[in-house]
Amino acid sequence: MRRSLRHFLLCMFVCPAVPASQTAPELLGFEDLVVLADTQWPKGELAERCRKLLSTPLLSNQAYYRGAKPRRPVREGLGPVLRAAMWNIERGAEFDLVRLAFTDPDRLLDEVNKRSVRDPAALEAVRRQAGLLRDSDVIILNEVDLGMTRTDYRFVARELAEAMEMNYAFGVEFIEVDKINLGLEELVAPDEASREALKKAMAVDLPFEEPGTT
Repeated sequence: MRRSLRHFLLCMFVCPAVPASQTAPELLGFEDLVVLADTQWPKGELAERCRKLLSTPLLSNQAYYRGAKPRRPVREGLGPVLRAAMWNIERGAEFDLVRLAFTDPDRLLDEVNKRSVRDPAALEAVRRQAGLLRDSDVIILNEVDLGMTRTDYRFVARELAEAMEMNYAFGVEFIEVDKINLGLEELVAPDEASREALKKAMAVDLPFEEPGTT
């Protein structure tokens, strides 16, 4: 079942922070989202599930159990340090570029260069910032999707954490219940081609599976 949710990633880190390898609140089904789209205040069992979803982080400690270790850098004159970075990734729409920023700086620069960003100073800034991200112990990302059409129904936080061999804690900022995103209403388009493009972009994938399922 498709989960039309938009989430806020709190942090990703490498440490034994939770006793279990993975914990998560129950996600909502498509029918739940349809109900929420027609009510201002959910009631009963649905209201309780929403409360838990909005107040309980999704946690994964898989990287720790696979043997990942903190870098524990030592800076001269300071001793051990903890480095943190923050980045608004705008839902993860450019997921492949975001992943390259964390994992493969050379390929990232090639892709940026293909997009006509050929100014040497700009490319050097990209390289430097990507280096700071990869050297960080805690990475705070905001605007991170889970189960949205626009990001191919990815659990963006989990995929980035796996690529970086890091644990993650992922908190729900809000639940997306817009009727257009749910396929319950259509945007008015000026012509048939635009209308078909919008329908494709907003198409609901009901068989979407929960994170962690196969």
